[in-house]
Amino acid sequence: GQISDEELLEFLSLRGEGYLSVGRRVEAEKVLLAAAAIGEKIENAAESALIYLNLGRTCILLGKYREAVPVLEKSLEISVKINNPD
Repeated sequence: GQISDEELLEFLSLRGEGYLSVGRRVEAEKVLLAAAAIGEKIENAAESALIYLNLGRTCILLGKYREAVPVLEKSLEISVKINNPD
């Protein structure tokens, strides 16, 4: 049957991590960008924080330092909100 957005998010996140772990950085970036869009759409903060962290790491490994900074800041911002909901 049809997979849910949550399932797709988890699949893309894991696939991005997999690509990153074997050095396929360009593929990782594409997959993690798609995952980030879904994470925003369905408001899955915990998964989004991890996706943005991996996306930022991928940008750094690709030498895209200027792109990495706002992505890593977004990951940190989400993580802080999750851990300090006040």
